[in-house]
Amino acid sequence: MEESPRQAVPGGKRARRWALPVLAAVMLVIASGAVAIAFVSPAALSTLRDLLIVWIALAALLAGVALVVLAQQLAQLARTLREEIKPMLEDVGDTISTVQGTARFLSENLAEPVIKVSTSIALLRRLLALFTSGR
Repeated sequence: MEESPRQAVPGGKRARRWALPVLAAVMLVIASGAVAIAFVSPAALSTLRDLLIVWIALAALLAGVALVVLAQQLAQLARTLREEIKPMLEDVGDTISTVQGTARFLSENLAEPVIKVSTSIALLRRLLALFTSGR
């Protein structure tokens, strides 16, 4: 019995699978370090608290900058859609109309006459075959 080859897991899913346990382990190490510092020196705990407040403020500032960049990118995307994509779609609509007109013209002026001639030739062949087979 053969084993089927395992499907490769994309790198993004594999990274996400390990991100939460690694983050939890880092947070556990930080919390245990804070508890150890609290037992060793209570004054160091207030310094650690101040450092964490600064770190949280920096993280909030970074998140604010990221939101501003995101808003700018969304505005640029909307502008691109309005100024570039919409005219392209209108051009595609014009092209489709032209192709439909061309197909209609060819159908009326080329295909229909060819079909009528072919039908007439087939009719004549059949009539000729009926009249000649009787002798």
